[in-house]
Amino acid sequence: MPEITDHPAFAFERAEGGVEAYRHRANGLTALLLPDPAGEAAPPVAAFQVTYRVGSRNEGAGLTGATHLLEHLMFKGSERFNRDLGTSVFQVLQSVGGSINATTWYDRTNYFAVLPEDQLHLAVEVEADRMRGARVRDEDLASERTVVLNELDRGENEPLRKLLHAVYSTAFQAHPYGHPVIGWRSDVETVTADGLRHFYDTYYWPSRATASVAGKFDRQTAPFPPGRRNQKTPPPPSSTETRTTRLRASRSSAAPAARRSRWPANSAPSSSPTKRPPGSARPRTRWTSSCRS
Repeated sequence: MPEITDHPAFAFERAEGGVEAYRHRANGLTALLLPDPAGEAAPPVAAFQVTYRVGSRNEGAGLTGATHLLEHLMFKGSERFNRDLGTSVFQVLQSVGGSINATTWYDRTNYFAVLPEDQLHLAVEVEADRMRGARVRDEDLASERTVVLNELDRGENEPLRKLLHAVYSTAFQAHPYGHPVIGWRSDVETVTADGLRHFYDTYYWPSRATASVAGKFDRQTAPFPPGRRNQKTPPPPSSTETRTTRLRASRSSAAPAARRSRWPANSAPSSSPTKRPPGSARPRTRWTSSCRS
């Protein structure tokens, strides 16, 4: 199929191995499309994933494990998708048969969902909203801190993980690869919601993310449709605004308001490793831990 070359928000970059790459003209978001080669004969299932180019290597002293903890908190709610409104990430996506999860590693964090093709727009909506609208709250951190500490305890009973962490901490003594992805226990016990919010505000931006769509979907309509010739380009957003782009994932002729995904404008700060403010606790002991959520 020919590439989408006339979209007002996304510019085509290249195609290779069946994957088409696009970049958002305003905020730098990278988009990858991989339609199932079986076409109409493919199962009616699609996958959507957002990968952030941030991992434990971006954590400074006193804030190890921030990437992994933030991954947990990203499921606790955003401005539009949260338990208080009855629209939590799990409620919205699992109610339509979706399977969702996330993983954290040294160099990246990714959030993904597999769901029916006609519900693909819901996954796009969730990720677009929590990219800059996540609610990183003290009460949510308290519950997830317990979960992560339990992960640390389980890791103590896994010889292979203990060996992996011992090797990495020896090989990378002057590099962030030296600490486990889940962080040192002392940091997990003392990190604050403000510290995680600062980490989130530093790294969770469109220009540091890649949105991927794979499976059965109409590449001309989901989630980056060809631009209408008479569509006016919205004015550049201010630092407090978000740019609105219509993303359609269903072949239905009707496009409800829920399918208008607000991909944030990019205002990412520098990408140097994030450190906790002066006076905060520093690592005391090296505990082995799980390397993924």
